[in-house]
Amino acid sequence: DFFNSPLENEWEVILSRSEIFSCNDLGIQKVTVTVKNSSGQEWSQEVSVEVIDNLAPDFEATDAYLAFDKTVGVLNISPIDFYIQEQFIFDNCKGVGGLTIELDKTSITCADLISEFIPVQITITDKSGNSTTKSRKVFLNPIESKKVSLKSSGNLIEGETVTLTLGNELEYEVAFWKKIGSSGLESFPDSTSKTIMVDEPGQYVAVLKLASGCEVESEWIIVDQTSTDWPQLKEELVLALNDDGVAVLAPNLIFSPWPVEGVSVSFSNTEFSCENLGKNQVSATLSHPTWGQKDISFEVSIVDDLAPILSLKNPELNLDKIGGFLEVNVQDFILSATDNCEVSSLEISPSKITCDQLGKEVAFEITAKDPSGNQTKKQVSVTIGEFQSKSLSILAVTLAPYYVGETVELRLGSDFEFAVEGWYRNGQLLTGQKGKSILVEQSGSYFAKVFPTNGCLISSDAIQVNFQEAEFGVIRPEILLNLGPNGQAELQSSQIFETWPLPTGFTATLSQSKFTCEDLGENEVTILIKNDKGTTWERKTTVMVRDTIAPVLKGSANEVFLDVTQGNLEIDIDELITEVSDNCGIKEISPSKITLTCEDLAKTKEVKISAVDFSGNKTEIIVPLTVKRKEETAPVLEGLKEFCEGEASTLEVKTDGNFEVIAWRKNGSTINGETQKILSVTESGEYQALIRYTGGCLSETETVSIQVNPLPVGEIQVDGNILRAPEGFTYQWYRNGEVMSGKTDRTLIVDSMGEYKVLLKSESGCEAFLNSVTLTISGIALPWTSQAAQLKIYPNPAKDFAILEFVDEPTPNLDALKIYTATGADITDLVQISRAKKLILGA
Repeated sequence: DFFNSPLENEWEVILSRSEIFSCNDLGIQKVTVTVKNSSGQEWSQEVSVEVIDNLAPDFEATDAYLAFDKTVGVLNISPIDFYIQEQFIFDNCKGVGGLTIELDKTSITCADLISEFIPVQITITDKSGNSTTKSRKVFLNPIESKKVSLKSSGNLIEGETVTLTLGNELEYEVAFWKKIGSSGLESFPDSTSKTIMVDEPGQYVAVLKLASGCEVESEWIIVDQTSTDWPQLKEELVLALNDDGVAVLAPNLIFSPWPVEGVSVSFSNTEFSCENLGKNQVSATLSHPTWGQKDISFEVSIVDDLAPILSLKNPELNLDKIGGFLEVNVQDFILSATDNCEVSSLEISPSKITCDQLGKEVAFEITAKDPSGNQTKKQVSVTIGEFQSKSLSILAVTLAPYYVGETVELRLGSDFEFAVEGWYRNGQLLTGQKGKSILVEQSGSYFAKVFPTNGCLISSDAIQVNFQEAEFGVIRPEILLNLGPNGQAELQSSQIFETWPLPTGFTATLSQSKFTCEDLGENEVTILIKNDKGTTWERKTTVMVRDTIAPVLKGSANEVFLDVTQGNLEIDIDELITEVSDNCGIKEISPSKITLTCEDLAKTKEVKISAVDFSGNKTEIIVPLTVKRKEETAPVLEGLKEFCEGEASTLEVKTDGNFEVIAWRKNGSTINGETQKILSVTESGEYQALIRYTGGCLSETETVSIQVNPLPVGEIQVDGNILRAPEGFTYQWYRNGEVMSGKTDRTLIVDSMGEYKVLLKSESGCEAFLNSVTLTISGIALPWTSQAAQLKIYPNPAKDFAILEFVDEPTPNLDALKIYTATGADITDLVQISRAKKLILGA
């Protein structure tokens, strides 16, 4: 930094101070630079180093939200109002001091209140003079720390005035007065005094110009007008009786407003009772020391708004189940019922209890009413009890003891009329028993539930019946019996009883002992048991006859041929079975048939065969079945297999039977979108079709090769008026799109303008036109001369018309005139030709 060019390695540089400078070194600093060489020689020079700071400070500040007291009129602002703090000021030399903060506006006055906000520019400058300025907003909230009071000299009486006077709380001048009255807001711009006389009611205020420069309003005052009229009767004059049945007439109940200064009143009657309920005529005299007296008469309605007072108790209510209902007496619920006049009626709901409410808590509503219709309702809940004034007897018709297998008749008494609801044994309802007697054959406690005529459901007396078991042993409820290989089984008596042999003197006879396949399942067997006294007991048991032997099933492997044109082959399952039998016969062999589809081709299918007998016993075997392909005639492709470029051939799929084309392939790749039976071909390649027979399987044709021969190519060579076509073809020339008869050579000599082209045909028979050429001859060849006539064409360039002027020749006949473009195209029919001294061509 101290030298104009780099020093050599043998030189050593020594500074008189550190080579690092900081903010403390701002300004000019003297530095002595000493240079030494390898021989010990040294040179010294003092150098001035100027340290400068070009980096401006940065800072953060917010908008200011301040309260502006209009009574003061001025608000001083400082950086702290914008939340500018030391930690939010950023400068590289902040530590050495010298930062200054300036605002372009330091005070706000009343004149600034007209704006939504006041913009303030904040500038911070560092010690080196670098500065940053940011704009912030000051938002003001106007307040008034003091208000000028407004007082009235008194009440405003109709026809008179009052004086409103402003206080001296602030220094001000009155700008004008305002009033809000019945006609809206009014201003009095000519009233600028601190007092004003008013003769109308309303809300008044003065607008003041403070010495601070701000405009404010004084306190508002409401001026009401006082009326001197007599008090008016209220629209509805109603007096309500109190708890003692008395109503006292008072002026404030009759007049509005009341009291009125200086006015007194006397009534013809001031106290009313229950006997005065309804409308009553009353006279009154109003008196005032100045206005005199006024007599009035009016009706006062005496009303009773107080409902009766009701105190209740909870009575005990019991219903006789024989009678079936209970009439409720409201007095059973009343402790007391009072009213300021009288209780005119007491009612209760419900007033009748029926069987449905037995044992339930019933809510009773008691209503007390007075003569004015006021009523009080209260509820009491009572659980309804019951009692039975009569009982119903029951007896057994035959005497004990009773034995199992016997029946006993039970009969109800005739104590009262009734209908039987049902009979019960050990508390369980016996279905279908509705008579007044019943036959029973089981031990237990028996009773009946009945409905007395018009009464509630009751239970009769109960009777205990016990049956003794005969001692011949317990019979099994179910016996399992398996059929043998011959389909038969025999039941022995010893299999029936839990204990065998039977006690001495007992014999047993079975209703059925031999069982076959026809008895499979549940069979009811009756057992007749007799003792040596001739008593017979009949018992029944269930014999479950079962067949647990599965069928015999065998099969053998096989192979079949599937016709792909049909798509499926149905095989009777019997063709695969070599042996099947069962002791009780075969119920089902499944499947009965199997259907082979295209998916099974060239596969060995494992066929599962099941044989099930009538008991559900099942035997399964697997029989292998090989499926082979059968196709009498394969599909082929027919169509032209060689043609010229630009032409197309069609390949058509031919085969026996109906089919659809699934895809066409070219050179082994599928041709997208082609699924018709005929394919249009324009390119050479190896073609093949994939088909599916209707209702059948997929098949494919053999591959067919297509050869597309190229078209003749080249161009017509133009040599003056001689045209030459390429060699190696046959030729036919055309002019302006028409065949030129006899022009079949390779070369053509042209003697007229026009568009010429030639049709070439190759040895393979492919034909193609070469690009045409157009020959143009300059000038106009008139039919009566051998020289091309001189002519002028103008204006040039032309837009809508052009003029043709013949210089040395007369204007030719219009019918003989032909117009061509620069390319030789005939456009005579596209222009309009008119004759003057010159020819005019128009578009």
